[in-house]
Amino acid sequence: MFVQKLCGHLFCTGEKWKKQESIRNLKGIGEKTEKLFHILGIDTIQDLLDYYPREYEQYRIPVSVSMVRAGEKIAVLGKITQSISLRNTGRLTLVTATLKEAGRELQLTWYNMAFLKKTLVFGGYLYFSRCGI
Repeated sequence: MFVQKLCGHLFCTGEKWKKQESIRNLKGIGEKTEKLFHILGIDTIQDLLDYYPREYEQYRIPVSVSMVRAGEKIAVLGKITQSISLRNTGRLTLVTATLKEAGRELQLTWYNMAFLKKTLVFGGYLYFSRCGI
């Protein structure tokens, strides 16, 4: 759906909308979707226009395992050097993988993502983004 802001009014596929109208008036937004938007605090068209994500993802150039420093959120390109493990701890499922380079290891852990056990491959090269230690 195309929405354009012009002279304080919204034009949506040729229709003119007022900012304080309910988002329910927009095509494709029914009762279920309206409730989901309400959870986010979005009730009017103006609320929707003013909604911004809480965080922006920045894709960094990957570094080697030896370049990882404590407290940094980084991207790592590396080779998985140990078999992938899957553990259940009651309510949580943990998947772990280990990258190793020049004698330095980096253990990666995912929570409640059991499908990764089949996706991650021993000996495979992977790009991991937003790693933090």
